This record gives sequence, C-alpha cells and structure tokens, in this order.
Amino acid sequence: MRTPPPDLTDRLLNASAELLRTEDPPQLTEAARLVGVARATLYYYFAGREDLLAFILAAHVREGGQLMAAADDEALPAPDRLRAVLTAMCSYLGTRPFVCTGLLTAAGAGGRMHEVLAANDAVIGAHLRRILQEGLNAGTLGDTPQPSLDATDIADAANAAMGAILLAVLGRAAATLNTTEPDFATKAAARVVDGLRAR
Repeated sequence: MRTPPPDLTDRLLNASAELLRTEDPPQLTEAARLVGVARATLYYYFAGREDLLAFILAAHVREGGQLMAAADDEALPAPDRLRAVLTAMCSYLGTRPFVCTGLLTAAGAGGRMHEVLAANDAVIGAHLRRILQEGLNAGTLGDTPQPSLDATDIADAANAAMGAILLAVLGRAAATLNTTEPDFATKAAARVVDGLRAR
C-alpha cells in the first residue's frame, strides 16, 4: 500500500463515518465518489476496501494516540495520568463512535486488519502499559509497590482499560445518548482507574 498525500488523507478521515459503516459498506468506487477523487486515484493507493479501511483506522489510532500523549503530564502520579489519557481517549472516540465499531471489526478479521491491531497496541496499548508499570512500581496504583507483576499482567490491565472505554462509547452510541458530553468521558475514565486501583 502506498501512502496517500496529506490532502487525500484528510478527505478520507473526514469521510470516515461513511467509509467505516458496517451496513452496505462502500467499495472503492463509492469511496472515491464520497471523497471527490477519481476511482483510479484510490486504486493507485489501495489494493481494495480492506486496505482502505486499515489505513483509515490506523490513522485514527495515531491521531487519538497523539491526543492521549498531549494529555499525559508525567509529573503527576500514575492514577491522575491514567485518568487524563483515558479521558482523552474517550473524548476522541466519543466524537467518532464509528472508529470503535471499526476496531472491533478489525479484532475479528484477518489480513491487513491485523496491522490496525498492531498499531493500536504499539501506540495506545504501549502508552497505557508504561503508565501502569510506573504506577505499580511506585505503589500509586495499589497498596504496595508491585514490581514483580509480569508483562502479561500489565498488558491485560491495559487491554481491559482500552476495552472498557471502547464499550462505554459504543454502549452510549447504541442507546442514542450523547457520546460527546465532557462529563461522560471524565466519569468513564475515573471508573476505569478506580477499578484498576482496586486489584
């Protein structure tokens, strides 16, 4: 897959809600019409629909990861850092619930979608694992320092946090509730962190 230029990338991301829809998903011909480019342009950059969706989802993962990184104040204790980055994650997904659906679809698919999950793990998962490990080592995520916890324990906790936020957004969206309420993101993140501290 070739990397599209910034202008085309912006167009694709702006049309994500339509391009990632699960009912009657658009093929490349319709995708080209949606973003206002020639069909040949999309075929130049993408081998097919799966390529296109993998590119869009990975771009959203990177964009969301940048917002999480910007919200992370390393001078704060781990629980505060976790609340901040998970609030940022929830806020990002709250304005783009279709990304949640796309990520869940990727989890059950093969081929290029595995690259999306790898990108998610490298960007979002790695960030959460770092904070969790530092908090456990410092004893700020439990009663005592826990340096003996292994990488699998930390990875499971990070995955649980990501999954909780993802499903919180999807649940709200399915109930046709406002997923962009600032209070929603703050409370969802706080509940996840409280759960992680009560190990």
